[in-house]
Amino acid sequence: RIQYLLTCEGQWLVNHIPRENNQAADAIAKLALGRKEDLQILDSPPRKIQEILHMD
Repeated sequence: RIQYLLTCEGQWLVNHIPRENNQAADAIAKLALGRKEDLQILDSPPRKIQEILHMD
């Protein structure tokens, strides 16, 4: 699916960022694994995410 999306749009630049360097995104991804919904809209980040963002 990613390769398909990349070919549909113009030019792309993909960078790998280690999990340790992006703890907020890692925590959000882990949070999403436990959800059944395809889309979740939050008014504010969960407390765990807030703590990570505050430390960053």
